[in-house]
Amino acid sequence: MSYEVILLSDMSQSNIWSRPLAPYRLATELRANGFSTLVVNGISDFLEDELVATLENKIDSETLFVGVSSTFVNSRTARGFFPGLRAEKSINLSKVILRIKEKFPHVQFVIGGANTAFFLASESAEKIDFFVFGYSDLLILQIARHYKFKEKLTYELTDGLKIIKADNEKNSSGIVQYQSIYSSQDQIFENETLVLELSRGCRFKCKFCAYPMNGRKKDTFLKDAETLKLELLRNYELYNITNYILADDTYNESLEKIVHFSGIFQSLPFKINFATYLRLDLIHQYPESMDILQNSGLGGAFFGIESLYEPAARAIGKGLSSEKSIATLKKLKQVWGSSVNLTGGFIVGLPNDTSETMTDWLSQISDSTFPLDHASVNPLMIGSKTSQNPWKSEIQLQPEKFGYSVRPDENAKRKDVHWENSGLNSEYAKALVLEHYKKYFETVPRPYDSFSQQALKGYSLPKQIGTPLVNNLQHRDIIDAAVAERALEYKRRINL
Repeated sequence: MSYEVILLSDMSQSNIWSRPLAPYRLATELRANGFSTLVVNGISDFLEDELVATLENKIDSETLFVGVSSTFVNSRTARGFFPGLRAEKSINLSKVILRIKEKFPHVQFVIGGANTAFFLASESAEKIDFFVFGYSDLLILQIARHYKFKEKLTYELTDGLKIIKADNEKNSSGIVQYQSIYSSQDQIFENETLVLELSRGCRFKCKFCAYPMNGRKKDTFLKDAETLKLELLRNYELYNITNYILADDTYNESLEKIVHFSGIFQSLPFKINFATYLRLDLIHQYPESMDILQNSGLGGAFFGIESLYEPAARAIGKGLSSEKSIATLKKLKQVWGSSVNLTGGFIVGLPNDTSETMTDWLSQISDSTFPLDHASVNPLMIGSKTSQNPWKSEIQLQPEKFGYSVRPDENAKRKDVHWENSGLNSEYAKALVLEHYKKYFETVPRPYDSFSQQALKGYSLPKQIGTPLVNNLQHRDIIDAAVAERALEYKRRINL
């Protein structure tokens, strides 16, 4: 069977096969408006020839375009210094695009997602018709109508490339009623963990963060209660889905918000379980939220702590002291016990942090008694001021204000800059992260992070390995086998 629109997507650098939300959100809009649409997920699990063969079988003279979600495709290809199987299995998507364009010159390619700018300098850039930045719920229909009915489409021409910058608030205005409606073509697995969108944007504006709709008003762009309940019931009735990863930049941005969603979740005829992003300082400020979150089905919490050195944390917009942060984590461990996986996110190279301060807090979070199940550490990445991505962080726009000197980094596949600050530089930060991870996983067995744990709840794993799932050799072999089996089964189904 062929399709008018084909959307390609991938997973993160994690070893866990799962599916992102965006391509299915867009497919929902396309299908509702009469465009036959297929999503092909996990493209890094395809060999180049396999993916080309899959596309060739789904394309005919009626096919309008192939859309590529760049968000996780780029994570696997450009950020290979992270540990994980899939970083080693990445295909060269540019070669796939070139091969398809050669055989089907009428088929257009459109690139969207968080890492669209990466493809501007790819070897297939001239074969890509549009580069799209921002939310595209409404825009995807304009693109489809442009190809099918020759309707006018507004874009900018930069260095010979056509760039579309979405109006994010306009495209997100329907979030109240937006759903992701899965079809039989999507090949959803029984009891699979899905991503669920509750809101758009973030009320906070951390200095290093460059996502659209940062700094929006509190508790705006939230999904309607009836719409959300309908989506949850449909997924349960069709696929027995009870496990979710919530797409919400700060789920606990207010007490009122978590009370609102808790009421919806607890009104369901089944128990939901979810992992999400939380602010630790708001847990500290509103300790009553601990019980609300747990009772609503929280199973995994990811806290963007960033640094335990207070001058560094304050410089980027995180105001909770290291003592209060650790005390709050300890309290969460007392209240939630083992029912909620606690993962902390940290960044190496923030303003005011030095080699000594980072070595100190990296040592703290590596201690087996530290009140986190998993610590996720990344080097600071600063994008170029001249990036075509219209949403830039404050550090990106004014690096000197934060003590950074920057210059173009010719080796950066994401077009990030090389930075120096406090005697440190971007290469040192990457090396320190690698050194940390090597020690971190070699000292004691570590549980998987909260989102990986949540994704794995959608697998039928042997009960004898228990919970939480620990990233040791025994568990890893079992999990890798289950993930490989699912990836193969998905490829088989998508090619039927």
